[in-house]
Amino acid sequence: MAKKSKKKIVRREYSKADVRELRAHSKARTPVDKIAKLTKRTVGSLRQKALKLGIGHRSSALTETRIIFTQGVARNSAIDWKRCGSTPRH
Repeated sequence: MAKKSKKKIVRREYSKADVRELRAHSKARTPVDKIAKLTKRTVGSLRQKALKLGIGHRSSALTETRIIFTQGVARNSAIDWKRCGSTPRH
């Protein structure tokens, strides 16, 4: 019995149009699985690119959580600091 040949990995760079489309889908809160089928890219690839671009469904929540846990401040204060772009000082 012959061995199955491994599928060759083909890497494609993200064009400006791809990034624009990814930003639009992120803003529209389109599920990652659906974006993956539309763009013919893997879910992992899309998540990594979104992470590098600083976009995504969870990026703002993670920033808020980091502020809360690292600085030990109240949630409302952390949200206010995040909105104005500064960090709390103790």
